[in-house]
Amino acid sequence: MRLLLQPGIALFLGLLTTSPAVGQDVLDKISHEICPCVGDLNAQTPRDTLTIKLGVCMITGALPYQKELKKKYGVDLERFDGPTGERLGQLVATKLVVNCPGFAELAMRLAQEEDVPPPPTSPSVRTVQGTVQEVTPSQFLTVTVRTDHGPTYEFLLLDHVPNIEQVSQEPGKAKGFYAKWDYEEREFYDPYTRTYKTYRVLRSITP
Repeated sequence: MRLLLQPGIALFLGLLTTSPAVGQDVLDKISHEICPCVGDLNAQTPRDTLTIKLGVCMITGALPYQKELKKKYGVDLERFDGPTGERLGQLVATKLVVNCPGFAELAMRLAQEEDVPPPPTSPSVRTVQGTVQEVTPSQFLTVTVRTDHGPTYEFLLLDHVPNIEQVSQEPGKAKGFYAKWDYEEREFYDPYTRTYKTYRVLRSITP
């Protein structure tokens, strides 16, 4: 028989849902098997570790009763997956609360602590120094700058940036203007090539 760890983790998320109390002996037996394992855990255990260990406790406690579980409740541990884990968790949850002191606290912690997605990362701002070679008015103003270290960069103006009037008011006279150019690299869809391309977007200009 092959058991998967990931469904075992999902299984205890299923324990957090409420199910009607049931009086079948097999569920009492499973809960008593699980209790000693649960007793080794506490609310200070890191959440990810707690979830994994609770899942392992459940699988270990249920294995000796897999035939009864399949016959009475249709829970087939030979085909253990997410829905099977949730179903088993719902069946045993109320028994664990009654038979295992401390389990309710662990379950409440799992219910209350949601994984917080990391904040979206902002593009990092980079800086070069150089001289304007050309300013091209178009749908978006493009400023071509020859940098001090050699390469020529093209910067797109998408938002208002400090000192942009130095190159935008009279584009034809901007050639030779020297400044520090802060920019970020961003990807935009190019409808002509039907691919995403990386562009340098101006963030500020410091003469």
